[in-house]
Amino acid sequence: MIQSTTMSNIIDLSAARAAVPPTIALPPSNVAELTALPTPPKSEEELDRESQIMRAAATYTALNGSWNGAWIADHTGNSTVAEIVNKGLWERRDAVLRKLTRLMRKAETVRTVEIWSLASLAKVVMNQNGDGESGRNLEDFEILFLQSLFELIERNCQCAERSA
Repeated sequence: MIQSTTMSNIIDLSAARAAVPPTIALPPSNVAELTALPTPPKSEEELDRESQIMRAAATYTALNGSWNGAWIADHTGNSTVAEIVNKGLWERRDAVLRKLTRLMRKAETVRTVEIWSLASLAKVVMNQNGDGESGRNLEDFEILFLQSLFELIERNCQCAERSA
C-alpha cells in the first residue's frame, strides 16, 4: 500500500530561508586576531637528533665497524662465523652510503658538526681495509659520496661567505 504525501511532510526551503534573520557583520574592532607564537629555537641536541645526515653517517660507520669486527673475532680458520654474522650487512652498509649521498646532494644548508661527521666518514670510506691502499679500489658510489662531500663543503663555504 502506497501512502500519499501530505502537506505536513513537505518542507518549504524558501520559506525557511526567508525566516532566518540576516547575519550581522561585526565591525573589525570586535574581531579577535590570532597570531602565531614564535617557535623557540631548537637546541643543538634536538638538531643533532633530527639530522638525517648525522644519523646515516653514524649508521654507515657502525655497520662498517660490525663488518670489520666480525672478521677480527672469527678464529675458525674458514670465516664461517663472520660470514653468518655479516650476512646482508655489506649490502645494507652500501645502501646507507648511497642514501647519505642523496641527502648531501639535496641539502641546502648543513651545520659544522654535520660536515665534521662526513669528513670522519670519508676517512672510513677511504681506508676500509686499514691498509692505506684501499682508496685506490673505491666503488663508483663511494667516489660519488666523496665528490658530493666536496660539493657540499663548497656550497657551505659559499653560503658562509655571502652571509659574512
